[in-house]
Amino acid sequence: MDLARRVLRARGSRRLVLPVRMPGSAGRGMATGALLPTGEFRRGEQDFASWLAETA
Repeated sequence: MDLARRVLRARGSRRLVLPVRMPGSAGRGMATGALLPTGEFRRGEQDFASWLAETA
């Protein structure tokens, strides 16, 4: 939710952000971090704040 709020703030929007729970195993995976990569992976160098500053 924090990312959605930051995008809206950068765009000057005052919309309300509501939490939405995803059902099933995919929702549990997102909530627990189980969908994050494991082992070796390539990580980007740009963080969210930098991306938002360039696109907003």
